[in-house]
Amino acid sequence: MPTLAVLLVLLVVVLIVAIVLLTSLGLVSLLSLVVPLIPLLAMVGSVVLGLIDLLLFFGGPEDRRLAKRDLGYLAITFVVSGVLWWVSTHFLWRL
Repeated sequence: MPTLAVLLVLLVVVLIVAIVLLTSLGLVSLLSLVVPLIPLLAMVGSVVLGLIDLLLFFGGPEDRRLAKRDLGYLAITFVVSGVLWWVSTHFLWRL
């Protein structure tokens, strides 16, 4: 699914730039707030793309087949991102 791959690559690039910028400005303590945002934003993005893909079920048979395939990819992305978000918040935000 090229759209999801492009969005995930853009997300990682933007967050790498944010991490480099925070490090260069001497705000390393804020990194523990930025790092868990990566999987959280991937989860939100997969939900939004999933909602858009649900519209394909109103199309023809080929559209329904593509929607099933795309929703399968998005479900896997959502679950993996959810686990990564939980792990990152569990270890970085532990009191």
